[in-house]
Amino acid sequence: QNAALWHDGQPKAWNTNWPHDFRPAGSNIKHAITEVIVGVCVDLDQQQLWFATNGTWDKKPSFGPEEIREGLCLYPAISLKGRAGFNFGPNFTHSPPSDFLDRVARWPGTCSRVVRVDNPRLGNEEMLSIYKEVQIHGEVSFKRNVQRLVANSKYREAPKISRSWTLKVARAGPWCSGTYRRVGAHDDKPMYRSSTDAVVYYDAGTRRWRINDKADLSGWHFSAPSASSCSQDPPRLGWEAPDERRGVIAGEHFRGALQELGIRGGEVQQLLSSLTVSDHETGVERVFRVRNGVTLEAQWERLTQPPCSAAEAWDTAAARLRRRLLEEAGLGGAEVVETCHPYEARRHQWRRTVRLRGAEGLSLHFASRSCTLDGKARFRVQTGGLDRGVAGVGTRVEVPLQGGGILRGTVAGRGPDRCWRIRLDRRGREAKASTALRPSVADTAHWPRVGDLVDGLYRTGIWHRATVAEACSDGTFLLDWHDCPKKDRKKSLEELSEVPQEIVTESHDLEDHKRYASVPGDGQDCFAL
Repeated sequence: QNAALWHDGQPKAWNTNWPHDFRPAGSNIKHAITEVIVGVCVDLDQQQLWFATNGTWDKKPSFGPEEIREGLCLYPAISLKGRAGFNFGPNFTHSPPSDFLDRVARWPGTCSRVVRVDNPRLGNEEMLSIYKEVQIHGEVSFKRNVQRLVANSKYREAPKISRSWTLKVARAGPWCSGTYRRVGAHDDKPMYRSSTDAVVYYDAGTRRWRINDKADLSGWHFSAPSASSCSQDPPRLGWEAPDERRGVIAGEHFRGALQELGIRGGEVQQLLSSLTVSDHETGVERVFRVRNGVTLEAQWERLTQPPCSAAEAWDTAAARLRRRLLEEAGLGGAEVVETCHPYEARRHQWRRTVRLRGAEGLSLHFASRSCTLDGKARFRVQTGGLDRGVAGVGTRVEVPLQGGGILRGTVAGRGPDRCWRIRLDRRGREAKASTALRPSVADTAHWPRVGDLVDGLYRTGIWHRATVAEACSDGTFLLDWHDCPKKDRKKSLEELSEVPQEIVTESHDLEDHKRYASVPGDGQDCFAL
């Protein structure tokens, strides 16, 4: 189950996995869910051991002369918790390897029937009856008197069937971090896979362990040298990312950033000499943040009077590249906003201020791989062009209305409760009279339709903005309130009022909103807090 073979007390990777589950659920203890027949073929002449699962033999021997030395005594044995049996032949369930068909024999000195070795438990303290200890008076010889020593599992290493063969990778980014389980072998070393299909594997050509964010054994994000040629475990330390993963940018953008910062002439060449790589065919330069052990930070310290830090210079170059890419995509006025990765596994907030000068609208687009730790994360956009630090009496502002619409006004002051008092704009008497004489769309036979924007009279006597959700057979209409109340949704035609499109998009005066019809008469100020 653990994709490992054992010989002389040492595990060796095995590129196979038996069907299993975990019991209890959530633990690392595997249980086989189907019967598995393991084939073992011993070639004493060639000093080789071959293994098979359900009749499928490995392509090469698992152990050779290096492990099975001349004069070594071999005997069949098994260590397990569960049910099993030995079949020493000559009637095998599956055929031996093709090279051994004419010279396979039963193991010497064994019987011809299946020998059961069921062992549902390891150790048996019930042999001691009601006592959990015994006292022995007199001489005790371990060779003559003791058959087995049994210790509590907390005092000894866990047995092979209970050992955890998982790896935990941390600080490797959102796509490589996590728990990896053993799934087979690659280049005679164990291979591991996470729930996101990231893999940890060994590359014999470079003699290095590698981590990739997908099940692709030709690429990698991190690598580390193997501790030794015989080690079967990935190293705990020494993991490195390739130079291009640590940062690379086009030379023209980095040189342009240096010019912006006032760095010119020989200092530029001195700074980039060890970090730049040129393509022989295209001549395009690429600047690495780390190259062959040389870092930008170390080179930056050699400048006589650097205007900023190396990190700020790199950010300046990256900003130039982002502007270039956005312009090529037709998004010259856009901004890229990126949160920290990975998200912290605790309650926290993140805020970013973005200024889009001259923008008349806002459109948000999320990267396809955006994700959160759970479904409780919230993303809010708070817009506005007024800096609260400079707001004061006389400032012109816009006040958003609950249920849709915007009113304009002037800051009149700030009360003791720290709330702003906004004097709202109002129309003159002539404009108000013309509004009263305007014919209503509701006089037509086809108004309102499903999806129309209307003002509805709520049971409190206040008009609220709503959308027509359904036209009922009894002549009434079902509304979806913009203020989100779920009650008093069914309204007659007399309880509805049209909302002309020009009011929604152009008007910002108090009288143009039905819900504020009962405001003080002309000459009186109305305020919003």
